[in-house]
Amino acid sequence: MMRSRVAVFLGLFLVIGFCSGCDKVGFFSAPPTIKPASPFELKGHMSNMNGTAVGQVYGVMIHVAETNGGGVSTTNTIRNSSRQGVSDAKQTIKVGDVTITLEKGDGDLIVLNVNGMDYGQIQTGNELFIDAERTVTVNGELRSAL
Repeated sequence: MMRSRVAVFLGLFLVIGFCSGCDKVGFFSAPPTIKPASPFELKGHMSNMNGTAVGQVYGVMIHVAETNGGGVSTTNTIRNSSRQGVSDAKQTIKVGDVTITLEKGDGDLIVLNVNGMDYGQIQTGNELFIDAERTVTVNGELRSAL
C-alpha cells in the first residue's frame, strides 16, 4: 500500500516536473509565434569546403564549383531610399574567383550580377549554379550575361 502511494507520488512529481516551465497546454506544445521576415531581411549563410561553395542568401540557393578553397567574404548593404518605408538591400558574396551580387529589384525580384556582369532577375526560391567554367545556370536553365 505504501509502495503504491510512493510510486503514484513519484509519477506525478515527474509529470509535473516535466511539464512545468514549458509552454504546454496539456501534453501538446503550443505553436511558436514567429514573425515572418522579408527575404531581404535574411542575411543567409555560405560555406566553402573542398573547393565547392554552397549556401543560401535572400532565399536563393547558391552553388559555386571549383572555388580553389579559401573562405567566403560577404558584404550586406541596406540603405533607406528617398521613398518612405522602402529600403534597398544588396548582398555581395566573394568565393575564390567568383563575385556574386544580389540586389533587391522591383517587388520580390532580385537582380543577379556575377563577376561584374548582369544576368537578369531571379526570385526567392531559385537555385543558382556556377560551374568550373563560370557558366551561370538558374533553376537548370543557362543564363547569358545581358
